[in-house]
Amino acid sequence: VQALQSIQIVAEVQGQAKAAKKLLNEGIRYKKGETLVRIDDRQYRLNLQAQKSQYQSALVRNMSQIQIDYPDAHPNWDQYLKDFDETKTLSSLPAVNDEQLRYFLSANNVFSSYYQIKSAEEILPKYQINAPFTGVITQGTLSPGAIVSPGQPIASYSRTDVYEVKAPVSSADIALVQPGQKITLKHSNTGQKWTGTIHRIGASIDPGSQSVPVFIRLSGK
Repeated sequence: VQALQSIQIVAEVQGQAKAAKKLLNEGIRYKKGETLVRIDDRQYRLNLQAQKSQYQSALVRNMSQIQIDYPDAHPNWDQYLKDFDETKTLSSLPAVNDEQLRYFLSANNVFSSYYQIKSAEEILPKYQINAPFTGVITQGTLSPGAIVSPGQPIASYSRTDVYEVKAPVSSADIALVQPGQKITLKHSNTGQKWTGTIHRIGASIDPGSQSVPVFIRLSGK
């Protein structure tokens, strides 16, 4: 019997680990979506806000020129500027249908600044790593205050709500087995029983045993 999924938790950003609800240690269980690791993001957030503030200032400087040279586009950009909030995720740019306006905005780094900020916003969620599925830490320890770096393995994590069993079935009987069938497994020593579902059937025959591997899914409950 093995876990259906086992993954390596790897840091994608650098920073100091912060205290989460649970200490990340071997044997600690988590539900899907629960926080595994929190990395201090205060400096990154401040840098991101500074970028947004500079971007807003650039827009303000160019608004008068847009109003004079591109009056049809001005209302949309004016509203975009009024709705701007540096504490929130950057909104999509107004549509630019005028080729000359596009050149003007490009020359004044509006597009490049926008995409740099959007790229930085994509990194921000990486400062918190949540459990991708219900599972347990099988290896690893991370204490609050420890410094983590991009690419650093933090822990090994295995799924606990679904398991998989690989069982050999005689090639003579394989025609009787179909994906989706319910099956009962019995422990040879304890007599304990589990009900599972055949998930998939192997495509090759073992030349020694003349058997085909069958993969059975079991609930972790």
